[in-house]
Amino acid sequence: MKNQMRKLLAVICLLAGCSLATHAQTPVDITNFGIMRGDVDTNSRAYLGFNKGTTVRVLGNPTSTSSQYSDMYDQAVDVWTYSGNKLYFVNDKLTHVVIVNNALAVGVSYSTAFRVGDKATVKIERVPFPMHPNQFITTTTKSFYTYSLNKTPGTSTGIPYSMSSLSYLKDGNGNLDETIEVLFDSSDRITNIDLGS
Repeated sequence: MKNQMRKLLAVICLLAGCSLATHAQTPVDITNFGIMRGDVDTNSRAYLGFNKGTTVRVLGNPTSTSSQYSDMYDQAVDVWTYSGNKLYFVNDKLTHVVIVNNALAVGVSYSTAFRVGDKATVKIERVPFPMHPNQFITTTTKSFYTYSLNKTPGTSTGIPYSMSSLSYLKDGNGNLDETIEVLFDSSDRITNIDLGS
């Protein structure tokens, strides 16, 4: 009986720890993730929540438009394509962006924006081995701006990745039900950027 109670307590502690770790991430301000043209700095950004008219003024006309049913919204959504990248509108409001090439970029400014094809930062250091100061070990640290990286390979929305970055978003009024997910391939290059719900 004592063993069963210990096992049950261990499982409860594990689940509580996982839950806390999942919710412990600090949300990132949505204004860090403006959508812009990837080929030229127009000094304009589109953000989730923008209407179609404002989005066209920022990004120009889409290469194609369509409509598709969304289970999530239980209605048709408008899909605008920009050279293979998809912008989704619900009731004239930008709700989701999927970027698969460098025709669009994401960031605060053109010079600091990230795009598909950009690499994560890799830092290689020689660190003295503990207890043996004349011996060194080599450490490799990968980073993506100031956002956390998950270095466990997996698949997200059918897309395989070697590492990923997932951040929850907030605005001036508090946390949003929105995320940004950035996927990387085995050469540490961005392959996909998914912004929104």
